[in-house]
Amino acid sequence: MDRAKIGYKAAANLTNSLRTDLPDNGKDRDYIFGVVIASEISEDRRRTLLTIAAGEPESLVVLVSGGADSFLEKFVRIDGAQSRLFSAGDKRIFLSIVGAATIPIGLKSSGEPMLELISFRRAKKAVQTEAQRIAIARGKLAIRYEREGLQASWSIGEFVQLLGVLGGSKKDELAQITALRILKHLMKTGDCSALAKLAVELSPDRRDRLKVWLKEYSPIKLSLDTQPIMARFNRHSERSFAIKEAAENPFYKMPK
Repeated sequence: MDRAKIGYKAAANLTNSLRTDLPDNGKDRDYIFGVVIASEISEDRRRTLLTIAAGEPESLVVLVSGGADSFLEKFVRIDGAQSRLFSAGDKRIFLSIVGAATIPIGLKSSGEPMLELISFRRAKKAVQTEAQRIAIARGKLAIRYEREGLQASWSIGEFVQLLGVLGGSKKDELAQITALRILKHLMKTGDCSALAKLAVELSPDRRDRLKVWLKEYSPIKLSLDTQPIMARFNRHSERSFAIKEAAENPFYKMPK
């Protein structure tokens, strides 16, 4: 994810130094002119969030299609009627505008054809990294956990994500509950993928103990030396699923 920007002082200096080349947005009613001072590009490069200094105290923020690396620190011309953003130096180079997350009041009243207004939340979501999306989802789960505890209806996937924001005894207790649910799920489906995801959220010490616990109370083998971590049925194991014993002996208390 590219999150390039220039400082506000540098942006002001850049705008002022080229002010003679920048038409007055209040007088030119066909287009909006400005200089791009920040650029946030999505990982798949399908969207870019541009912050544009357009001669108002508040910046214009637009979401455009495609990757806009080359527009940073460049003058641009916005055609609101066509929903396009052009390079002021080359009319052949342009990007389609999905919408404007912020439109300064001064531009709203100056008479130019206005851009479609979209929520800032939607615009930011369009350029979020996968890590940011996961962090936001986990934050929401943490709020739900504080409000409802474990009495609510939680899925195994939600439990695994929630482990990423918990610590200490709360994390150990939830990890044990999650591991037991996964074992019961495994008995019915044979799907080991959730176990591998659970292991990823644990510390190295807890992973080692989980491996011992699984070997003791199930036919599941957890491979911690592989990338990614793998969990699978051990065909050579003489163990069957011992859910009762596994519940009575939390994995985080197992000897390594």
